[in-house]
Amino acid sequence: MTWHAVWRWSVLGVLTSPAALRAQTFDSTFTRQVAPGVTHRRLVVNSVPWNINVVTVRLDTPGLAVQAAHAKDTFLGRETVAEIAARHQRDGEQVLAAINADFFQLSDGAPINNFVVEGNWWRGLRAWPTAAPSHSQFALTQAGRPLIERFSWVGTVSSRRYPEFALDGLNAAPGADGVTLFTQRYGASTPRDSAGRVLFDVPLTPVGHPGDTVLFQVADTVRSGGGSSLAGRAVLVGGATARNRLVALGPPGTPVRFLASVLPDRGKLATLVGGLPRLVVHGKGIADTALADAEGTNANLRLRHPRSAIGFTRDSTTLLLVTVDGRQPGSAGMDLMELSQLMLTLGAFEAVNLDGGGSTTLVVAGEVVNRPSDAGGPRTVGNALLVVQGPPPPPSRRPRPH
Repeated sequence: MTWHAVWRWSVLGVLTSPAALRAQTFDSTFTRQVAPGVTHRRLVVNSVPWNINVVTVRLDTPGLAVQAAHAKDTFLGRETVAEIAARHQRDGEQVLAAINADFFQLSDGAPINNFVVEGNWWRGLRAWPTAAPSHSQFALTQAGRPLIERFSWVGTVSSRRYPEFALDGLNAAPGADGVTLFTQRYGASTPRDSAGRVLFDVPLTPVGHPGDTVLFQVADTVRSGGGSSLAGRAVLVGGATARNRLVALGPPGTPVRFLASVLPDRGKLATLVGGLPRLVVHGKGIADTALADAEGTNANLRLRHPRSAIGFTRDSTTLLLVTVDGRQPGSAGMDLMELSQLMLTLGAFEAVNLDGGGSTTLVVAGEVVNRPSDAGGPRTVGNALLVVQGPPPPPSRRPRPH
C-alpha cells in the first residue's frame, strides 16, 4: 500500500502546569495523514514533561474497521502489539494502527474481561448482584456504533430433567458453586484441577442452533479433574460443590438448551474489550462524575504511569486511540485525573482507560511510535485493538457509456 504522509509542525504556546491542558495547547504537535480517515499526532508538553501520541479514526470512512485481536489468535498466549498487527496484514487488508487493549493474565495472556472478536464471544462474564460492578468495556456494534458500557454476559442452560439455571460465564473459571461453559475457542481442553481447586466436567455434543438457542446433548457422565477435550464439542465445568447440579442435567443423550444474551442490550456486538476505569462519561471527566465510579482504582488515581486510553466524540463518528509515555526522562506519565482531562481536551465525550504501564504501545503503519517503558522494549500482551483498512472494492462491471 502507498502511504501518503503529510507532516505539519506548529508551536501552540508553552504550558506551565498540567491544568493548562484545559486550554488545549501543547508545546509542539506533529501530524501525519496515515490514510483516508486515519490521522496520527504526536503532542509534546515540555514542562512536565509529557510525550503523547494520538490516532484519530473517522468511523464513517468507507473500508475502515476497528477490530479486537488476541495474541497468536488463541485464547492463551502473548505477543507484542506490533506482532499482532503484522499477523493481520492479510487478504488485502492493511493494519493502519494498533494499540494494546484489555488487562490480561500475566501468566498466560488470557483476557480478564468480556472479549469479542469479529462478533464471536471469546470470553463472557456474568455480573452477580452481590459482586462488584462489571468493569467498563469498549464496544463496537455490528452497525459500527462505538459504546462504553458495563456489559454483562448472561448465559443459561436447562434440560427436561433440570430447570434453567444461570452460568457464571463463558471460557472462565467457575466459582465454588458455579458452572461455566467452555468452548473450542478456549483451546484444546478445559482447565485442570490446580492449587486444590476441584473441578467437574460434563462434555456436550452440539446438535443444532435454532435462532439464539444452541442445542446440545450430554455426551458423557460427570468426571472430575478437568482437562476434558474440547475438540468438536463444548464442556460444562462446575466448581467444587456444583457436581450434583451437573449430574441432575441427565445421563448421556439428554438434550440440553443453552441460551446467551448481553445486558444492557445494545444490539449485536462486533468488538468488545475491557478497561478500567471510565475516564469521561457523557462529556464529564472523572473529577466530575464521583470518584466512587472509578471502579476501585483510587489507589492508582494520583500515580503517574504510562497510559493507554480509548474514547470517541459526542457524534460517535471519531475514535481516539491515545498513549502517554511514562517512567522515563522524556515523559513522566499521567495519573488518571490527568488522563481524563487529556481525553476531554482531545474531544472525547466517552472514554475509558486501557491496560497501561509497560503494556502501553501504539503502532502506526507498522512502526511503534511511542516509547514503551520496559527496558527490554515493547512488552508482550494478551490482546490489542486494530484499525484495519479492507481490500478495495472490485471494479464496476457496468458497461461504459458510448
